[in-house]
Amino acid sequence: MPQAGCSGAHHNAALPRGAAALIRKFIGSMGILGVEASSPGGRRVRSGEIVSNNPMPTGEEAFESRVLAEQTRQLYAAVPGILSLTALVAILLVAIHWHLRPHGMLLGWLAVFSTVSVLRLELWRRYRAARPAVDDSRHWYRRLTALTLAAALVWGAAAWLFVVEESEGHLALMAFVVAGLGAGGIVHLAPRWQCAWLFLLPTLLPFALRFALIDIPLANEIALFVVVYVAALMVLSRRFSHTVTGQICTALEQSEQGIVLQREQHRYQSLVESTRAIVWEGRPGTMQFSYISPEVESLLGYSTEKWLNQADFWIEHMHPEDRAWVPTYCARMTAQLNDHVFDYRMLAADGRVVWLRDSVNVLVRDGKPERIVGVMIDITALKVIQQELEYGSGLQRLMVEAAQQFLNTGEADFDHILDQMLARVGSWCSADRAYLMRFTPDLSRFTNTHEWTAEGIRPEIDNLQDISTDAIPRLLDRLRQGETVIVPCVEQLSEEWSAEKQLCMSQEIRSLLVLPILHGERLAGLIGFDSVHHVRAWRDQEVDLLRIVARLLAAALNHSAMEQRLRASERLRAEAESLAAMGSWEWRIGTEPFHASAEWRRVFGCGDAPLTRSQVLEMTPELDREQVELALADSIDNGQPYETEHRIIRASDGKQRWVKVHAELFEDDDGRMLRGFAQDITDRKRAETKLFELAHYDSLTGLPNRLLVLDRLQRALKRARRGSAGVALLFLDLDQFKKVNDTLGHDAGDVALVEASQRLVHVVRDQDTVARIGGDEFVIVLEDFTSLGDVTAVATKILDAFRLPLLVNGREFTLTASIGAAVSPYDGSGAPDLMRNADTAMYHAKHSGRDAFQFFTSSMNESVRRQLEIEDALRGAIERDEIRVFYQPVVRLPDCDIVGVEALLRWTHPELGDIPPDEFIEVAEQSGLIGELGDFVFCDVLARLAEWRREAPDFFVSINVSPRQFRDPDLVERLIGDLEQAGLAGTAIKIEVTEGLLLSGRIELMQALEQLRGHGVGLVMDDFGTGYASLSYLRDYPFSSIKIDRSFVEGMDCDSRKRKLVTSAIRLARALDLTVIAEGVETSQELDVLLAEQCDLAQGFLFDRAMEPERLGALLSEQSSSRAGSTI
Repeated sequence: MPQAGCSGAHHNAALPRGAAALIRKFIGSMGILGVEASSPGGRRVRSGEIVSNNPMPTGEEAFESRVLAEQTRQLYAAVPGILSLTALVAILLVAIHWHLRPHGMLLGWLAVFSTVSVLRLELWRRYRAARPAVDDSRHWYRRLTALTLAAALVWGAAAWLFVVEESEGHLALMAFVVAGLGAGGIVHLAPRWQCAWLFLLPTLLPFALRFALIDIPLANEIALFVVVYVAALMVLSRRFSHTVTGQICTALEQSEQGIVLQREQHRYQSLVESTRAIVWEGRPGTMQFSYISPEVESLLGYSTEKWLNQADFWIEHMHPEDRAWVPTYCARMTAQLNDHVFDYRMLAADGRVVWLRDSVNVLVRDGKPERIVGVMIDITALKVIQQELEYGSGLQRLMVEAAQQFLNTGEADFDHILDQMLARVGSWCSADRAYLMRFTPDLSRFTNTHEWTAEGIRPEIDNLQDISTDAIPRLLDRLRQGETVIVPCVEQLSEEWSAEKQLCMSQEIRSLLVLPILHGERLAGLIGFDSVHHVRAWRDQEVDLLRIVARLLAAALNHSAMEQRLRASERLRAEAESLAAMGSWEWRIGTEPFHASAEWRRVFGCGDAPLTRSQVLEMTPELDREQVELALADSIDNGQPYETEHRIIRASDGKQRWVKVHAELFEDDDGRMLRGFAQDITDRKRAETKLFELAHYDSLTGLPNRLLVLDRLQRALKRARRGSAGVALLFLDLDQFKKVNDTLGHDAGDVALVEASQRLVHVVRDQDTVARIGGDEFVIVLEDFTSLGDVTAVATKILDAFRLPLLVNGREFTLTASIGAAVSPYDGSGAPDLMRNADTAMYHAKHSGRDAFQFFTSSMNESVRRQLEIEDALRGAIERDEIRVFYQPVVRLPDCDIVGVEALLRWTHPELGDIPPDEFIEVAEQSGLIGELGDFVFCDVLARLAEWRREAPDFFVSINVSPRQFRDPDLVERLIGDLEQAGLAGTAIKIEVTEGLLLSGRIELMQALEQLRGHGVGLVMDDFGTGYASLSYLRDYPFSSIKIDRSFVEGMDCDSRKRKLVTSAIRLARALDLTVIAEGVETSQELDVLLAEQCDLAQGFLFDRAMEPERLGALLSEQSSSRAGSTI
């Protein structure tokens, strides 16, 4: 029975309740990342369309359901306004007609009106309280329209009550009321024109009819007016409805597009899975942590004590930019009871900036946040790779595009292209201002001709017109020499730069980068980039790019001299190609000659010899050649740009590279030609392949991971639905794999996992998929089998393969497997169903004896449901006084006096009834509740033991302690401290342990047991004789007693082999000076054997069953009195 000290409230090593579930939830959610989606752009929903309640809606139907839900929400939001308006009108009408109509009729109509209004108000209140899901909107919409129709009928009836032949003034008043009702109806019911019509027609047409029946000329005119007015309102309501529906569609599409962008971020799942997690728990509203796992110290460098003892520690050590929004965001989401995931930065103790992804779960009680728990994942590597990839490729792309634009730009478009280039380069480099200055030929003056400024930055172009270069003497000298000038901090400029410092300070510039624009050797201008908000350093990559941009500008500005412009353009193009590994080429259609630049030849490994189209095509591998020829034909035949990515075999060294090829179709007097570029993208392809492998393959075994196998399973299920073959999922778990890690170490465990994966791959067919989804769990996807016998045959081969010994680090051992199988469509038509059911079947195979294989059956769900039901009921069972500690006497032989007891738990649930300990103890072990049960047992024992020892001074209590409890490093000190506080000697307690605790062989366990023995606590080897290494444990561990298992005691008077085993155990214990306890004694014949063999102690139903502590106290008192009487 599990046991721990009663004083252990919370320890840092203990995981907070709910955190483990959050980790599973977080990793499970990561399991589906990387799946691409598309936004619903271009959807159009008719304002009057109500989609059907299809249990499996298409994407369009789901979107239309969301539109209806939003329309319904707006209709309900208008209800208070409608009720207020119509109530006021109703009261005024009744007051006006109080002396014109019988009071009973007026009050009756007002009562009906009030009833309908109350019903509409109650429906509005229920709708707000229910916050219905999208699928429930149709139901709420129909209820609303029903009451809207009822209200309209009430107003229609009012036509005969309030329209009287009193005077033309009275008729005009009623016409005004009718107009107001109609206008208010279409405004408040604008989201759905059907609902508006449902109100207009029953309300206004009766008034038209009533006016028509009155024999007054004005009444007939009003009747005609009402009819025309109704028709106009119907047209207006449809227009209003279409307008509102369009706005709703636009908002929903924008929302879905945001979701798509968010999903793109999940493609880097593998980087998240490779990091360690920080588990934490906090109190809502205070931003203070009540628990944080020790991993925080290795990740951020701060001790857990600082996190827990300083209220604002988390916020104070957050990056200042994130501190401005993270606390507010967390507080808002927590107040709304919403789980949330967000990325932010922390400042580590050593000054590093660490990116974290925090997944937060809000635990709610009585509609309020009770606790928040979360998992922090280090995603710094992910952010760095993502930023480097995006920044590097963006700079390269921007440079190439700028080169293309300048080379192809005419004089008329030059200013526009230049402004556009400054804006794009400045934005990408995060500058605050980018500008072009032009010098006069004698370099005496300069003018700011083009400028771009970031949002919130003051333009300076008007202040920099025709300025003397005396304002920038040192800068001018450096630029004339063709140097790039980088000023990281303007405030630190030396005295010789005082003129430039003054000019920069007047423009609030803190850092700047200036590059010369040269026409040959002559300085023509400069291009500059300012940082106003903060001091910054410029990367080499940025400087290289901006040098290229400056040179491109110089070439573009010098286009007046055609020959010089062509030479400059060619030089700049060559430099751009070299920087981007991009070479240009052209080919005239229908001919063989192929012209390529020097960079193109370098990429393809070609010399200077003339090239032909056939030679170029031969450098493309056979596998890619068809793709290239199809793209080329499509460009030639349809006039489309030629664009493709394919592999090449370099002519010079035979190495394979990836290239991206793009060309445009041109036509001149000599015919058509393709002119374009080819870029070496091998490094990018390698990075993409590496990222794909990290995201989809297990780093240890090289097998597909959960994400990839789920994708393959989905594809297999689609293929199976189109054909007749089946799909089966085998879920495999290695039996007792933990023993390998505990006894041989994790390195040996990794070797065993690699060997296990290789055996699986060798057993199955090539078309089947073997994947490792975590720990020692594997899944196998089987396709194209014709009967369940084929699945059984594969599972049998796997079991046989794992029965062969493994050799790890020179040590041979056997590692069997348990397998569960789920077959589509019988056990589920989707991947999640098959995975869950196969896991359930594997669980049953493991609990039926391991080294086994089972198909999933529906009855297995009952077992899982039972376990979950017990786990749920177990939480709080102690507080509800459902669990009690019973005590079974241990008697001394031969006088059978009670000298001790074993503490045993008994649980009676109000609905589940009596639950056997064997059932709920296992659940407690798996769910982490065993520590709480152990504390409860120990507290109960200490509360009673002192009283019992007054009756019997040598009385002891045996307590079972599970392996999980021994993982608590404070367990021993807490037990000893509680004994001393209770004034009890260590001999009052015996700790019973099983072989499962001893398997690990950890030095910490040996130290803990020796510490207990050193304080007099007895150590009992429980279930002696049933393990594999019991004798070695007697040698290696400081046991004081052994307890012979009931399986040997039962029937030993009739079974000579059992008797010999019991006799041997007793004699062995006596030789080792150990006390022997025989459990499960139920007959007098078994007792006679134990007496004959001089066994020390016994326990079993023959003496007494487990009993309540009150009865035990009475027995001890009776025994003490009897002993005292015999002494007298």
